[in-house]
Amino acid sequence: MSAQTVNRMSAHRESQALIKGKKIVEQADCFYNSENFKLTVHAKSPTEYIKTISSKGELKMYFPSDNKLILKQNSYLATSKEELYIYLNNMYDDLGLRSEGFTMSSTRYEGEYMIIDWTPPAAHSAKMKKIEIVYENMMPIYAGVYNSKDEVYKKTYYSDYHVDSNLIIPQRVTDITYNSKTDSIV
Repeated sequence: MSAQTVNRMSAHRESQALIKGKKIVEQADCFYNSENFKLTVHAKSPTEYIKTISSKGELKMYFPSDNKLILKQNSYLATSKEELYIYLNNMYDDLGLRSEGFTMSSTRYEGEYMIIDWTPPAAHSAKMKKIEIVYENMMPIYAGVYNSKDEVYKKTYYSDYHVDSNLIIPQRVTDITYNSKTDSIV
């Protein structure tokens, strides 16, 4: 299954976070342009902001209510690290890990699921031991990030895939980050 690369796309995103027992819902419109590799996000609630990210990791974040602009430059902020970029550029088979220097270390099957472990490049090896991706029908449905003690500290679930001749993309992505043994962010 393969799709053509999409040049421009807009999508509505709803993100939910549980922070200190309170559910926060963010509504945003996202716009991606592959001609200049720029991602623009206009969040409307709970706080309005406009964020642009470039391929070089240049981040601009504007808050209209305060007339405040934040500028940052970091290669980890580049559009190529964004899930939307990965799916729009048909990199879903490895979730963009290969382009980040990760190497495939093992493949195994558990029933109908294929599981591939990816070893990080040396720059990441102090913080993480591996990333495990689980596939169903050759599409990623789960990614687990393991720390140096081989404990999972982040889980991502992908589901409700939209598939057509131009695009293959999950319509639901659930991230769970474990901050401590008793706390997590969903």
